[in-house]
Amino acid sequence: MKRFLKVVSDKLQIGVENDDGEIIGQGAMVTFSEEATVRINLQGSRIAGTFDDAVDNLPGPLLGGRTKTDLGLNLADTEVAQTSAGYREDDDDVKRMLMVITDGGQTKGGSYVPVSQAILPFFERDMEVFAVGVGLEDDQEARGEIRAMVQVSQNAIFPDSYTDLINQVNAFVRRFCPEPPICGGENDDCHPTLATCTDTGPGEYQCTCKPGYVGNGKTCAVENICGTERDDCHEHATCANTGPAQYKCTCNEGYTGNGKNCEGKKFRKTTNKNIILNN
Repeated sequence: MKRFLKVVSDKLQIGVENDDGEIIGQGAMVTFSEEATVRINLQGSRIAGTFDDAVDNLPGPLLGGRTKTDLGLNLADTEVAQTSAGYREDDDDVKRMLMVITDGGQTKGGSYVPVSQAILPFFERDMEVFAVGVGLEDDQEARGEIRAMVQVSQNAIFPDSYTDLINQVNAFVRRFCPEPPICGGENDDCHPTLATCTDTGPGEYQCTCKPGYVGNGKTCAVENICGTERDDCHEHATCANTGPAQYKCTCNEGYTGNGKNCEGKKFRKTTNKNIILNN
């Protein structure tokens, strides 16, 4: 769990400043079992390293403890997702996300609130919600609660273990922060006229030289046929490059043909006659 949170913190650049001195990412943590506790709020995470420190200080899971998810969601709603606590509500450039991680179903009893209702304030804030149920392969009721906390089915994640969760961290970050296409953007360094750029995945692309040109796609040069394995001119012909991947075969002097097949010229035999004139 702690390793996963630190990787997410790094990927989302929590507490990191951009070139203008603005904080890129913020993060808050709320733990919940019998009670819910704010471990760090958004404002507190603006100082580099404080979020990771809060992760290190998280208490271990309570064996056989209760899982009052509704209390955690209520505390996140009333004390974390508030402008006074650093919530950037009016900044259109900020993506807002809530992730709920649990390895058990909601503890019922008393005046508990179903998670499907407790999650509603975050939907109303237009936040993207992810719900993670760790090791719930045999608990269909708990899996149903995980699905009830998301608006998009792909945002319900069911890793077999916390180790498996770490292995999925890159896919999660890409889902929350999809990378813009490279091709056509400022990071497109394919040759501007002699190559084509193809986006092959998040943050990945491929440069390919156009037909008639060779190279790695970032640098391209005219493809010359003559003198290469593609040169199929006859041994008694001359190959001349005429353009990108274009060439011409010409039979050498004394030979005839189309340049790919050449034969020696045949000369007609003539008879020389000597005429002697007697005067």
